[in-house]
Amino acid sequence: MKSLQKIGSLIAADKLLDLIQQPAVLMNDSGAIIYCNQAFDDLFKAQIPDIFNQNITQLIDRKDSEAIIEYLGGTDANSDQELKINLAENSGHTKLVVKYLTTDDDGRKVFVGLGSMIQSIPNSELINAKANEKRLQMALEHESRHDALTGLANRRKLVEDQDAIFEFASQSDAAPAYAVMRIDLDRFKRVNDNYGHAAGDAVLVHVSDIFTKIVGSKGSVARMGGDEFSILITRERREREILKIAEQIMEEVAKPFSYKGTALQFGVSIGIASSAFQGADPAQTQANAEQALYEAKESGQNCIRFFSERFIDEEEYYGT
Repeated sequence: MKSLQKIGSLIAADKLLDLIQQPAVLMNDSGAIIYCNQAFDDLFKAQIPDIFNQNITQLIDRKDSEAIIEYLGGTDANSDQELKINLAENSGHTKLVVKYLTTDDDGRKVFVGLGSMIQSIPNSELINAKANEKRLQMALEHESRHDALTGLANRRKLVEDQDAIFEFASQSDAAPAYAVMRIDLDRFKRVNDNYGHAAGDAVLVHVSDIFTKIVGSKGSVARMGGDEFSILITRERREREILKIAEQIMEEVAKPFSYKGTALQFGVSIGIASSAFQGADPAQTQANAEQALYEAKESGQNCIRFFSERFIDEEEYYGT
């Protein structure tokens, strides 16, 4: 089988699909097959030697072709709706349940199809198949919300966590209290250019560990993409303490990082925004933190910039 190329946070999906015995396939919103496990490939290999040049519409019962096209094109990211279709007759009368999975790096929707043979099978095998399918769904769900390189939450997971805080506060008539840090690595491009992307990846993992250790139980860390991170501080409301977290991050990241005997040095710029600023909603709070980050970068990098004056009595700029 063809190896799965990196699709957003689904870089390990090929291994996950191969954990289950029933046919399983990944497809994009146009129906193009991205990956399938051996069980799915076996259904068609006698008639179709190269399944990866196929569209799912070529492998299903003709009467379901219109339904799958409409489903793939019309299902949004928040939908729990699933579609049951029949594969082509030469597949052994297999039904396929198609569900939305995630969105790839190019913004295209990715769907997973899980099949089951319509035949009499022992109860023990049926139980194992269902257990494996559940484990697969849980693993893919985790993959879709976490960054493959660092293991941190990804943008999707961060947005969901932030929305949950806002929704809980709304239901309890309380003002949502949290802070958002947007962090960008300074001189990261220089590392990639001079030492290669493997060094860049090592740096990203290194700083991710620093962020996670310093933040601890006070919040959660997410990789937004590239060398940009976001931290959601949920268990610390005191402005000075939030500043201390940012200063600790800056101090630790500034220490030389050894990569294959070479000491690499880089820094961070940090933008911070409060959810309390003019009643900002989650999206606006992220935008405020991003604006503060932009101002930090424009101010010479390696500094902390606050969007809201509520954080510090008079000063809102720190750094060199």
